Amino acid sequence: QEAKALAEREAQDRPVNLSNITVSGSGGLFGGGSGMIEVTAKAKLNKALDSSTYVHIKSLCKKDDRLVADVGYLDAHYSKPLERYAAGEEADVRGNLYTQGLDSTLSPCQFEFRLGGISGGISVPLGEACWSGKEVAQGKCEPALAPVAMSGASLPVEVADLRVARGGGLGGAKGLDLTYLLQINTAQDQSVRLTFKSACRVGDKAFVDMGQANLMAGPFAYESGETVARAANLYWSSSFEFDESPNDCDLTTSLWQTKAGTFGEYEELRLADSCWKDDKLADGRCDPAAPASPAAAPLDASSVTVDDVRLELVEPHGVTGKFQLKIQADVTVLKPVGQNDGATAKVSCKAGKENRVESAYLFGPELYYLEAGQTARMSANAFGSVALDTKPKSCKVEFFGGPRFSSSGSDGVDLGKFCLKKDKVKPGGKC
Repeated sequence: QEAKALAEREAQDRPVNLSNITVSGSGGLFGGGSGMIEVTAKAKLNKALDSSTYVHIKSLCKKDDRLVADVGYLDAHYSKPLERYAAGEEADVRGNLYTQGLDSTLSPCQFEFRLGGISGGISVPLGEACWSGKEVAQGKCEPALAPVAMSGASLPVEVADLRVARGGGLGGAKGLDLTYLLQINTAQDQSVRLTFKSACRVGDKAFVDMGQANLMAGPFAYESGETVARAANLYWSSSFEFDESPNDCDLTTSLWQTKAGTFGEYEELRLADSCWKDDKLADGRCDPAAPASPAAAPLDASSVTVDDVRLELVEPHGVTGKFQLKIQADVTVLKPVGQNDGATAKVSCKAGKENRVESAYLFGPELYYLEAGQTARMSANAFGSVALDTKPKSCKVEFFGGPRFSSSGSDGVDLGKFCLKKDKVKPGGKC
């Protein structure tokens, strides 16, 4: 009776009480997410919640001798999120976990629930639950699922398992699907980034594509001894136009930590180099004798080249009689550049007496990720905000490189000029 009374008092003191917790496998999203689970519950409010307040959930699921961790949050239907419920009301809340990187549903799983803001900070415990794979019980699993802290590891995060498979993307593109199990040896700050980079040799170029992930955990943390599942779908863009999935690729997994004394700069820690060749995955670089890439330096005229430029005037989706300019270019790094360097396009289109001018930032893998000899296929869209009223007779595109934010206001280093006229592209500034 005393234990029951204590439990009732604790329930009354919580801002939210969770009940009727259910767990089910729910297929998956992109990136090997067939291990995704859906968690649902009844959430009764003992008091009204502040704006942007959520029920956060952390899960530990057993996979062989590992504990795979993930975090998410439970919320009511978007038409009436939990923060709009009054004290005494009850909401149906739901959320998904393990949306990527797993090929099957794991169990048993132990859940911890906390109430807090979307990015973490101060939070309130709401209880724990255990899923056997069939049933959910209140409290921790028996025995409790708890990670064993790692000691003596040489890397703070370790690639425990990497799998590569041929995949397909947008418009029938031929790409690669990567799935990772990453072992946490040392708990990381939530600001770190993980990058999954591929440099695949197709023809005479080594095309780079990137996947990124983070270790943000809201009010929780990914602890030493836990494992996280991540995935990357590379070369899904139809712009690559590969006849088949690339099959001669250097894969680099890196952890990026904030550089001390800077704002917005990161230091790279390489976690693993792998080689995907002839449908086989091996440790290390594809060419172990390849020279090391030189140190990064500010972008200058000898740092990069721009070629295979494609320019096309197109009508905006759902609009006829107006035009935008699609830009695509291959940017090859000859000498590594700094983290603040990028490429832009200055566009001028002649339509009648009017000469419209606009600048466009080129999107694709950030240039500082590229080693010497690697290529980024980049794209931009000019006149996307205010389309051209008539089809121009010609458009000139000038490419520039340098710092994204220049105090001098200059365009940057000249990387080449191209002209679109009569649906044909030719190099040079005369248009």
